[in-house]
Amino acid sequence: MKYVFGAAALACAVMTGPAIAQDYPSRPITMIVPYTPGGATDIIGRVIAEGLRGQLGQSVIVENVAGAGGSVGALQASRTQPDGYTILMGALTSHSINMNLTPPPGFDLTTDFETAGLAGFVPLALVTRPGFEADDVAGLIEMAKASPGELTYASSGAGSPQHLGMEMLKDMAGLDIVHVPYQGSSPAVTDLMGGHVDVMIDTVPSILPSVSGGGLRVLGVATLEPSPFLEGVPTIASGGVEGFEVVSWFGVLLPKGTPDAVADRLNTAINAVLTDDEVLAALNRQGVVPAPGSRADQAGRMQAEIEKWRGVIAAAGPME
Repeated sequence: MKYVFGAAALACAVMTGPAIAQDYPSRPITMIVPYTPGGATDIIGRVIAEGLRGQLGQSVIVENVAGAGGSVGALQASRTQPDGYTILMGALTSHSINMNLTPPPGFDLTTDFETAGLAGFVPLALVTRPGFEADDVAGLIEMAKASPGELTYASSGAGSPQHLGMEMLKDMAGLDIVHVPYQGSSPAVTDLMGGHVDVMIDTVPSILPSVSGGGLRVLGVATLEPSPFLEGVPTIASGGVEGFEVVSWFGVLLPKGTPDAVADRLNTAINAVLTDDEVLAALNRQGVVPAPGSRADQAGRMQAEIEKWRGVIAAAGPME
């Protein structure tokens, strides 16, 4: 009897996946965005949520759960019922950084979540205050090496991608530039424009209005290829820091244990959303480069981000 029961259970389990995929979703989905409204993660999340509504035939309700650099919302999402009805709009780069900080955030991207699909990435760029003497990345490196410890750089806060992107540049180029942390990109950019600090690495959407208005000058983009959002601007990698790349990745995650059939259904829907002309236009307006792909692609990207930032944080020392 035990054998018969076990075989029946196995048969039921085998049938469950397709059945779940066929029925899912049968009610509205909640998307946790682990930041306040208006930021990049929130904007990307809302664009994807609206696209998923069209693909899945169910509402996707955005719930902002901010705190601890995105960790509060991510932790909450990791502890929800693994049925596909609560999903996380993950800031994969920030989450990868947080996993390597002390104290740890209470979750692990690779063991507490299932992948559902990448959404895309936001490129970063190196900008300077008005009147800064260097005209390009090579000039900045020369200045910094001639006067170690005299130049300053702003960031949106200790442990942010902006902070650690600059620490990675310092490490790769052998520079001594002093960190001046701020509570967010807006005050940092304001002080940079005012000439109170010298340089900054920030997301292209954050700096683009100030660059377009002539208040800031871009020395290089932090992508390996030139950015369509900053035409004619060379890459930092081509300016003497070979292999330098800093972008902020975003993607949809599910709590561990979510059935593969559900995760695969979401992956198909996300990839379809990222081919829609209106969605692409909306993402383009926010400086987002769409990056559809498989769940395995997302897993590989997360692992690469975790390993990269582990090395940067070890080289940078205490976060301050």
